[in-house]
Amino acid sequence: MLTSFRYVDLKGLFVVGFHTPRFDEVFVDVGLALQTPHNAPTSLLARLPGGDRHALTDLLGHPEPVVLAVIGVPGSGKTTLLRHVALAVAGSRRVRRRIPLVLYLRDHVPAIVADTALPDLVRASLVRFPEQEPPGWFEQRLRAGDCVVLLDGLDEVALPEDRRRVSAWVERQTRQYPRNDFVLTSRPQGYRSAPVSGATVLQVRDFTDEQVVRFVRGWYGAMERLSTRDDDEAVRLRADKAADELLDKLHATPTLYDLSANPLLLTMVANVHRFGSKLPDSRAELYREICEVVLWRRHEAKDLPVRLDGHRKEVVLQTLAFTMMSRRVRDLPRDDVLAVFRPVLRRMSTSMTEELLLEDVSSNGLLVERESGTFSFAHQTFQEYLASVHVRSADLLSLAAVVDDDWWRETTVLAVARTFADPVVQACLESGTVAALSLAFECAEVCSELSPELRDRLDGIANTDDPEKRRLAAGIALTRLMRERVVVGDGVAVCARPVPDALHRLYLLDHDRPVPDGLDPDAPVRGVWATEAEDFVRWATEVVGGSTRYRLPAKTEVGHPAVRRVVGGAGHRFWLDSGEREPAFPSKYPGAVVAQHLRDDLASAEWQHLLVMLYLETVASSHVATLRGHQVAVGAPRPVAAVFRRALDHLPPNLELTGVGTALGALAVAVSPRTALRAAEELQFALHRARLLVGRWRSDEPVVAVLGLTRELTGAERLPAGGSRGTPFEESPVGRSLHRSIMERVGFAATLVGIPAVLELRPSTLVDDARRTPDKTVAWDIGLPERLRAVAEPVFSGRQAVAPKLATAIRVGAAMLAVEFHGSDDSLRYWRMAAGITLLERRASGDEPADETIVPAVDRRNG
Repeated sequence: MLTSFRYVDLKGLFVVGFHTPRFDEVFVDVGLALQTPHNAPTSLLARLPGGDRHALTDLLGHPEPVVLAVIGVPGSGKTTLLRHVALAVAGSRRVRRRIPLVLYLRDHVPAIVADTALPDLVRASLVRFPEQEPPGWFEQRLRAGDCVVLLDGLDEVALPEDRRRVSAWVERQTRQYPRNDFVLTSRPQGYRSAPVSGATVLQVRDFTDEQVVRFVRGWYGAMERLSTRDDDEAVRLRADKAADELLDKLHATPTLYDLSANPLLLTMVANVHRFGSKLPDSRAELYREICEVVLWRRHEAKDLPVRLDGHRKEVVLQTLAFTMMSRRVRDLPRDDVLAVFRPVLRRMSTSMTEELLLEDVSSNGLLVERESGTFSFAHQTFQEYLASVHVRSADLLSLAAVVDDDWWRETTVLAVARTFADPVVQACLESGTVAALSLAFECAEVCSELSPELRDRLDGIANTDDPEKRRLAAGIALTRLMRERVVVGDGVAVCARPVPDALHRLYLLDHDRPVPDGLDPDAPVRGVWATEAEDFVRWATEVVGGSTRYRLPAKTEVGHPAVRRVVGGAGHRFWLDSGEREPAFPSKYPGAVVAQHLRDDLASAEWQHLLVMLYLETVASSHVATLRGHQVAVGAPRPVAAVFRRALDHLPPNLELTGVGTALGALAVAVSPRTALRAAEELQFALHRARLLVGRWRSDEPVVAVLGLTRELTGAERLPAGGSRGTPFEESPVGRSLHRSIMERVGFAATLVGIPAVLELRPSTLVDDARRTPDKTVAWDIGLPERLRAVAEPVFSGRQAVAPKLATAIRVGAAMLAVEFHGSDDSLRYWRMAAGITLLERRASGDEPADETIVPAVDRRNG
């Protein structure tokens, strides 16, 4: 008997492969929860509230024997659980009761009604096995308390009076052999009508997400090993790939994911996926198989009596589903259900009453009594599917009138699957709304026939240069994109895949922005900055309109197991509403990379000449300002005098033609503030002329704008009116760095102080960093922060592309301010800006991965 339990029972499934996996390869224990029979849900897709999950094997084998009634909806795994217990008990040497006795009650109803003893029933169930037990062996083992008696399928006893007699017989066996463990299984409704006194009732729980993943991986691993007769790395990789594909489909399609809570339905989905068609494209075929298996195939496989054949049951339920769709309801009172059944049954050759039919179809979990006297389908999907079959056979043209009605959308798609869709697509094109046209594209994908003229019209919408039609195409693309989504809450869902390049292209065109060449329309858009992602979802909301609000997902939403499975598992980096990136990866940027780029920026002779002249000019300007305020003694500032001769070694030989030396000598011998001021001003003009000779800088170059190199008189624009009110430039941190660079012949970048080893870089804050005003004034150049902001803000906000010269100007300007504010929060802010522009430049050049994409969320609560 136990040998027959080695393999999974696939009887009754429509799609079955060439191999049957071993039981232990795929079994996942869903666990049990304590339950009262009248509170037990009966829906095929019932989900119990969170709580403990007890393993049945843990409840057995204790010194005190137990009587357990395990109830569960169809397909929840009750029989499978008993098979698992039988194998576990028989295969262990440590358990107290080592002999499993398994009886399928449906096979022994006459004998049980006749009050046949338990040992005799066990012998009768083993007649096909050649070995005979010693005389009286089962009686001895039962009296000794060595057995675990497993009784399957109380609900499968057809007649209510027989069911009550079977229940009473079970009670007698527990009293006659009280030292053994007893486990009885049943559907909730069957147990309510014939409970077992003294039994502890437990309900089979639904699959968790983790258990779904474990089952699917075990299923594909077993199937690949069986089909290849091998277990090497290549087989495991192929199994993992196929399992990942199915899991992604499940999590990306809410209706399919709902089905995965039920072990039988998940097994069917896995079978169809592996041996049938792709999912979810074949969902109509999948739903058909589910309905057939639940309504009659499993009954046939178990040789259970059928009062009305399965096909006619489906016809009745199709009529009920269409009636409920037409009334726009999910629930229907009992009397209304019976009123729908009555005329359909009268057209059939059957004596079955509508009351008996309702009892029959509601016992299988497809039709559920939600509240006393109110019935609905176990899932909206089954109502929509059965209604679609009714429409297809009755009047497919009627769907053309409801193409703008979202209530009928899924029914319409299922109805045209594998048939012609011309009237529906024609009506969608005539409507012209985003919802209708989106439905047209979906119908065109699943139908088997569509006229070439209609396909051409659909293609014309997707490829248009007209701005209005382009927005319409964008709305259609957005609506279709969100058809694959992961529901994370009431009215909230996260898209199962990133925004593709084709849709992002429509966004760029709508904003008159250039479209990159060589885009793959179906590939995810990459290299999107946070501000652009935020702007995209705002635009998406405008394009679609209605009650749907597009936004970036929240951190808590991407923590949902299904989102982690579908989106996170694909390895995409995408933006959250907080400006963070997900999956999270280090936001710490190395200061050494910034320092290296600064060294590269300032390595050329032209830059060295510029910085020397900038130093001398700024020192002179600072001295002029202080002389005007009578804040220093007359004569040349000592740092200028000391550095001037050394500076000549860095600069071209024609510097003397500008009069710098003459002005510097006059300043050195000045005896009064008035003559010193005049000499200092002359030195300032001479240095300005020298700068024009040293570097030929165009006025439209970024570095000219940031460093303020377009002025005729730098002092008036660099320094506050009334003279310097702070540290003179030659004594400032930047001034000291430049002085050291000139005197010691080292690169200016090497003299900068305070660059952190690691920078906390959050791209979403870079715009704020650029816009913020520093806490204190830069005494030697009050305009530098504003000039830097004017150049950096458009880059960090995504309005201007990064170019090497622009990146250098922002990086150098930010580094100067970071050094100037060393030790303060402003210093860290400017170093972050230097790191941010470095990251952007490296992304643009391909040195850093630019793979951030957009995964939108939709929120229908706040529409």
